Amino acid sequence: MMPLKQMIGAVEREATGEFICVTSLAEVHVYMQSGRIAWATDSTHSLAFVKHLKCTTRLDDATLRDVFRDCRRERLPLGETLVNRGVVSWDDVRTALWHQIAGALSVLSTLEDGETAFIDRTYNVYDQRLTFSVHELLAASAAAAADDAPSPRALTPIDSEEAALVARVARQLRSRVAAVELFDGNQLVEAAPVAKQRTPPLLVQTITERAHLLAARGSYGAVVGIRSSGQRSLWCHLLSDDDYIITVGTLASIVDLPQPSGGSGTSSPLTDIVAPSDARLDRELQSFLRNADEVAALLIVGEDDEVIASYTREAVDPRDCMELAVRRRNCLAVASAGRADAFARIATREETFWILGTRTGLSAKTTAWLFVDGRLSQGMGWAYLAALARLLNVQPREDK
Repeated sequence: MMPLKQMIGAVEREATGEFICVTSLAEVHVYMQSGRIAWATDSTHSLAFVKHLKCTTRLDDATLRDVFRDCRRERLPLGETLVNRGVVSWDDVRTALWHQIAGALSVLSTLEDGETAFIDRTYNVYDQRLTFSVHELLAASAAAAADDAPSPRALTPIDSEEAALVARVARQLRSRVAAVELFDGNQLVEAAPVAKQRTPPLLVQTITERAHLLAARGSYGAVVGIRSSGQRSLWCHLLSDDDYIITVGTLASIVDLPQPSGGSGTSSPLTDIVAPSDARLDRELQSFLRNADEVAALLIVGEDDEVIASYTREAVDPRDCMELAVRRRNCLAVASAGRADAFARIATREETFWILGTRTGLSAKTTAWLFVDGRLSQGMGWAYLAALARLLNVQPREDK
């Protein structure tokens, strides 16, 4: 069944929760409240709601930052808060929401297959004025077209076999990349454009020693590395996270990733639990895991490696998970060093699992980690991480 029909089926059941569809080309999330669409997003329209408001109203960056901060602290919906403070009108928010949701549904309507999931979620009650009928949205979705035609940018001409590989990646990705780098072990052997090394040594070492793929992502860019052959690794520094999926697809078409052996312990009962002190959070995390059989472990790690919460399934050693989570957290910190916009998320493809981590809103140094069956697509892993991030209130809700 096409993903769009599956989503409409959930609407007709008057469901409340999150519908997820992931393919090699796109990732779509649709949020429902009693069968009405409250929010939707896709991988090609990042931050479209906020961007539309900034283009059509007098909303400035300073005001937006202040409201973001308050929404994160008080768990308030962004759009309704902007209206309540007199920054924008109900019509402004509704128009921006329509723009965002219609664009996402337009993408969903083009997908003929893909991995899908529905996560039952109980949200705060949204203002009915800011929810939509799916049929109204689909009637207008054809008008929501993606603007994804960047102009080519020439990179420095280079020679040699190594240079040819770098040039091939740079040519295929064109203006999506700020730089492409090729390492042999920890040594940079080729780059385009030729410049100072961009990829931190710890990230290169992580690929060389264990992981097959590493990706650090933020709102305004990403770094993606993949093991090519032997001790070699290929790295792309992206100008926009919107181009993440196409970059991974390009690298995968050039470099063959070995098939994972599969995540032992997934789909089995939770056998080792360190519950957080917040009983409500414990209930929400366990509910999340009941809807995510492919997740073998979930950890929340605080400052000084404090275990705030830990849930692991049978045959998964929580100590090993903790050790890897701390190592990957260090990668996230190193990748963000010197950047004005720190990376918020990271993923690595190990022999057996995807390890995915995110900064959280619980405290400045608290991170959350998922160990996901390596046979699952990377996109579904990111989707699970995004769902966990929302549960932990990583960001203010942009869905209003």
